[in-house]
Amino acid sequence: MHRRSFLGAAGALAAAPALAADRPRPGPLCFFSKHLPKLTPREMARGLRAAGYGGIELTVRPGGHVLPEKVATDLPRAVADIRAEGLAVPIIATAFTSAEDRTAEPILTAAAKLGIGIVRPGWYTYGGGDIRQQLKQAGQKLATLAALAANARIALAYQNHVGNLGAAVWDLDALIGALDPRWAGVYFDIRHAVAEGTGGSWKTALELVAARVKVFSVKDFYWKRGDKGAPAAVDCPMGEGMVDTRTPLQILARAGFRGPITVFNEYEQGSDDKVLAAAGRDLQYLRARIAEAYA
Repeated sequence: MHRRSFLGAAGALAAAPALAADRPRPGPLCFFSKHLPKLTPREMARGLRAAGYGGIELTVRPGGHVLPEKVATDLPRAVADIRAEGLAVPIIATAFTSAEDRTAEPILTAAAKLGIGIVRPGWYTYGGGDIRQQLKQAGQKLATLAALAANARIALAYQNHVGNLGAAVWDLDALIGALDPRWAGVYFDIRHAVAEGTGGSWKTALELVAARVKVFSVKDFYWKRGDKGAPAAVDCPMGEGMVDTRTPLQILARAGFRGPITVFNEYEQGSDDKVLAAAGRDLQYLRARIAEAYA
């Protein structure tokens, strides 16, 4: 169903199928704090609560809401402010990719002490040449991070992202396959999965890793012809592009997915109020899809 069928329909969620009591349900519906960089954690939480969200994926990385070098003092303060507004912080987004990064252990430790269950690390990249060797090297780095995470009793969730290792998902599965699923899993981004496998291979990719998915990320886009003829991805409101949100949720429901879902908003570049309004509309659409998939 097209997005415009839902805009202005206050009863959309009420009219959707009820969630069955015996079905596992996703965790809090979160918004990615990257899109509200000018707001303090408390201001952001207050606005997102009004928009209907239950949680925030908080940036703890250079340029984020919490700077890595200040994690010991600023992360507890930010989380306390968010929780004071009634929202959860089930996941934080970081930039480290190895246990050798001096910020990795302090961030993992601080997050675990606050009861944050999941950390999203940075990405690995392919540099050309021997792909198998590069995959092996990335796997070794991720294994060191997983060991740190296990010590802190917190889980890693690696994101499939266009342009980086893991975008094809089979390589991401190869990275985490030998690691303890309690401490190493997948941050499945449906937008990037569709961009990599527009013809439908994203469904196979999700089936491959569904049991290891710890976070599901949602946003939408469509293709257009660029200035030089090459295809260009254009981000858009949820339900107006190429991303099928319901089918991956159905796959995850069958796999027993109970983790958080994070909404991104790459298309609205206006004021904070406009971003929050767009986030609310996307959330209404997402809730209806969840109700259908988990009914």
